[in-house]
Amino acid sequence: MSELLPCPFCGGKAEFCKVGVNYPFKAGCANCEAFTKGSAFENNEYNAQCWNRRAAPPTGTRYRDEAGEVAAVVVPAEPTERMVDAGEYAQEHGCYVSGIWADMTAATPEPSNP
Repeated sequence: MSELLPCPFCGGKAEFCKVGVNYPFKAGCANCEAFTKGSAFENNEYNAQCWNRRAAPPTGTRYRDEAGEVAAVVVPAEPTERMVDAGEYAQEHGCYVSGIWADMTAATPEPSNP
């Protein structure tokens, strides 16, 4: 049986869960009860593939730690002009790589709301 990734919504443990008396299992979260929408008539391998499929988060998404501090930022594949400018400014002012990276990620545009 395929291994399931943690829940993309709450990070909870995913598992196969029975959806009816005579139906196979679906993949879902034991914590928030999110589950795959795929057909209950498919096999667990299919359900695992559906559950483990993830859409890429939008550029600029900020992930925060328990203290509310930004722990990670989804950056574009190619840096924006503003990001490059921030990195060059940091470099010109003697920042180490971590400082340059911090300035560039801080300049990452916020995700757009479709």
